[in-house]
Amino acid sequence: MFSKILIATDSSPSSWAVIDYAKTLYPLGAKEVVLAQCFSIREHVAFPDQIKTYVEGSLRQQKRSLEKQGFRTTVIAEPGLPGSRIPLIAQEQNCSLIIVGSHGHNLTGEIFLGGTVTEIIHQATKPILIIHLKVDEETGGAVHMRKDKDLMHHILYATDFSDCSVKAFDYVSQFVKRSALHVTLLHVQDKTRLSTHLVGRLDEFNEIDRKRLELLEEHLKAIGNAHIDVEIPYGLPIDEILKRVKTGDASVVVIGSHGRGFINELFLGSVSHNVARHCEVPVLLIPGKN
Repeated sequence: MFSKILIATDSSPSSWAVIDYAKTLYPLGAKEVVLAQCFSIREHVAFPDQIKTYVEGSLRQQKRSLEKQGFRTTVIAEPGLPGSRIPLIAQEQNCSLIIVGSHGHNLTGEIFLGGTVTEIIHQATKPILIIHLKVDEETGGAVHMRKDKDLMHHILYATDFSDCSVKAFDYVSQFVKRSALHVTLLHVQDKTRLSTHLVGRLDEFNEIDRKRLELLEEHLKAIGNAHIDVEIPYGLPIDEILKRVKTGDASVVVIGSHGRGFINELFLGSVSHNVARHCEVPVLLIPGKN
């Protein structure tokens, strides 16, 4: 599923929390890691050899850590903006997943600011796993949120039944085939689209969409042993997804992302990006483009 993964890093102390998370991908087939860092073009022009040597040296310890975990690891350090270069490196290296860290407001020395992660999301044609980090109260260092939850514990899949979300469901199926324990199939009836003229047909829409979700449920039950829940709340999609993450025990949110070039992003455009930004658990974004 994810045999070769790219971890975007910047050698900061906080980036170790992302390195540590790599081992949770063993059940999904992860065997090889590309550890990639981009650095300032201006610095490269002024001191090309020195900068590259310094960055590669700073990544050696992270490389050794990954190799001790059993990953074949390659280090790539090159000039460029990470928002545009990381997706290209993932393509060039034929990686099946990009992992990036996203920090809360109480962390200093952020490895990737919000704008960089957003740009990677827009540019990437590969799935992206966003790991949300927080300060560990005991050590003061960065750790990933919900670190007590195994990735395979509970998959929350949000869908609007678009082609983009159908592609994301293929990854949910792979989770279940690899022994995921629990899956929630979630479709939100968006009140901003229904409240004016269509709210009177809510029961009709719920019946149609429940049948759609039940077909997905049947498929998952046929390929694995995961416990499956079906939910169709009425409200704002972003709020409803984040509410279930906050009050439940989801270990990852799987959602499609239209990415760049879509004017009318009805659900899985701005919603997926906002979920990726505010969610407390890892978010697996599946781009609709190839």
